[in-house]
Amino acid sequence: MTKRFESNLLEIDDSIKDKIHIKYDEKPVEEIHQIIFFVENIGDDPIKDVGVHFQFSGFQENDFLDVVLANKQMTKVLNEEPVSNKTNHYIITIPFLNPKNNYDDYWAITFYTPRKIKVESVNGMGYGWATKYVDRIEIANKMIDFIADGATPLGWLVAQIARYITR
Repeated sequence: MTKRFESNLLEIDDSIKDKIHIKYDEKPVEEIHQIIFFVENIGDDPIKDVGVHFQFSGFQENDFLDVVLANKQMTKVLNEEPVSNKTNHYIITIPFLNPKNNYDDYWAITFYTPRKIKVESVNGMGYGWATKYVDRIEIANKMIDFIADGATPLGWLVAQIARYITR
C-alpha cells in the first residue's frame, strides 16, 4: 500500500477567487482534496478479500467522503454518507489481487474530501498476507528537507526544484 499522490484540486489565485463559485454534489465548496493510494501484491500468490483499514483525522461534521476504486479493468465509485467527527475510520475490501511481478496487477483507491485530511494509519491482514504502508509523499518531503539543509548552493537548488515538482 503506497500513498502516491495528494493535492488540492482547486488551487485558485486569490485575485480571482471571489469570482469563482464551485459546487460538489450541488453544495458549495472552497477546496477539494484528493489522496491516491496504490495497493499491490508483492508476494508470489494471489490473495482474496483484501480488507484495508484507513484511519484519518481532520474531518468535520457533514464533510463528504467519496471513494473511487479502480484498476486496469474497471472503476467503481463508492459514494459514502457525510462523515461525522467520530467517523474517521474507513474500511475497503478489494475482492482479488494477483501478484504484481507476474501480472502487473494493482488497485488504486482515491479519496475525495472537502479539506486536507491526515492519514493516521493504514493496515490490514489476512491469511498469507499483511499490509505494509508507505507514504511516498512524506518520504519525498523528508529527502527534500535533508537536501535543503545542505550548505551548498546546488543542494538548495535541487530542493527548490523538488518542492515545486511535489506540490
